[in-house]
Amino acid sequence: MSYPTQQLQPFTLYMTISVPEVPPYTIAHIYDVDSSNIGIVHLQGLEGTSQHVVGSEKFEWGIYWHRELGDGTWYSFRFTPPEMYKGPPGLYQPWIYSQATVKQSPRLHHHVVGLIRIIRVPDTIGAGITAYLDWMAPLIATKAKRDDLWAMSVCLRTLKYVARERKTEDKGVERFDATLFIVEAVQFAYRLEEFRAVKSHVDDIVEMGHHNLRFDGDPHSLDGVWSPPTSRANFCEEDYAVTFYLAEFINALTNVTYVYLALRSMYGSRSRSRGLFDPKWDFMSVSLLVLGFGSFLFHATLRQTLEFVDELSMLLLSWSMLRSLVILRQSPQNIRYISVVLAIFFISFSVFYVRSAKIIYQVIGFWVSLIVIGVRVRYLFHWAKPTFSEENVRDWSIRVWTATFTCLFGYFIWNLDLEFCAELRNFRQRIGLPWAWLLEFHGWWHILTALGASQFMNVVREVREEVSREKKE
Repeated sequence: MSYPTQQLQPFTLYMTISVPEVPPYTIAHIYDVDSSNIGIVHLQGLEGTSQHVVGSEKFEWGIYWHRELGDGTWYSFRFTPPEMYKGPPGLYQPWIYSQATVKQSPRLHHHVVGLIRIIRVPDTIGAGITAYLDWMAPLIATKAKRDDLWAMSVCLRTLKYVARERKTEDKGVERFDATLFIVEAVQFAYRLEEFRAVKSHVDDIVEMGHHNLRFDGDPHSLDGVWSPPTSRANFCEEDYAVTFYLAEFINALTNVTYVYLALRSMYGSRSRSRGLFDPKWDFMSVSLLVLGFGSFLFHATLRQTLEFVDELSMLLLSWSMLRSLVILRQSPQNIRYISVVLAIFFISFSVFYVRSAKIIYQVIGFWVSLIVIGVRVRYLFHWAKPTFSEENVRDWSIRVWTATFTCLFGYFIWNLDLEFCAELRNFRQRIGLPWAWLLEFHGWWHILTALGASQFMNVVREVREEVSREKKE
């Protein structure tokens, strides 16, 4: 039995394990068992005695043939209880076979527990697997009475088919213990952390879908220095396509923009820096620098730990800008109180987010902080007393709106990268390097948000300087 894999490989056959589409309280009740005591019972039927793995009936078993990114076929054989049947009374069938061509990995479906890799067929024989499965899977379904045995039969017959086409003898198929395999698969299904999350909460169902897209199956995804990828997000750029030291080459290198703009604010002519070892430290610049390094490390490795660093760095950047705006025209004592409160809130939220590991919380926290920043800017420019000069307000407003639309445009093209990845990859292959790099839209998200954030920070600094002049006067 193959270990479960994080990456879907091209021309690979998988067995899918799912929980039924039933209310969450039912799931919690059914699966609250000790998976270490899974047993085997013998059932007497019309065709003799058969072995049954206790617990396997609680899951749905399917077959997924993954050809390449955005192209696969999912075969299923599902039982429909009579009370859930909604069709004409005379047409009820307990077991229904179906197949569908899918563009996204079955892992993205919230009820899928996991995938077990059966065999990879990267040679010319793989081109004929689809036709074989289209013929064999429904044929076996006409005689099957259980989906676990149906899926196992399809897998074993496919292994025999591949061995026959390669003109080799696969003795492992003849000695294969299907019952033991199902026992291990059921234990694997019970153990999975993703499944426990489904059992206890249904929050994953309402998460923003496009933030959870994983683009699996890249040819070199398991060959890199940092392989295999363990992050929840895996972007449209092909893994280790340029060098085995950087998982996502362009997505990693474009973070230089954050670092450059942060250092420019520390050492530039406006910073009043007195040399290389005496930069003008600024909380916003430091947070921009941290984001640059954190995002680089994440995209270079695609490790989940560094994914948290990247996501928390985004929150740190937005909250550093919020702090800089909130403390304007405040007394030194209030500045300390505000800084302590925001620090406590940031640390508490970070701990909560890392423990929950739900991206929706980071998204909500980031956008809420941006909304509060917008409200605070509106207040300072138009409602606060004493008012700033009309000339300054007009200039600042134009630059703030420019920064905002720059970031929003970056967010827009990043979503194009998410939603049309297969089309973009095909087009990149046609035009070739280096022009294909211009179509790595998540990299443009880095560049545009760095420019937008830097522009906004410069406005905040000018407002801060104007407030300082007010105090001196």
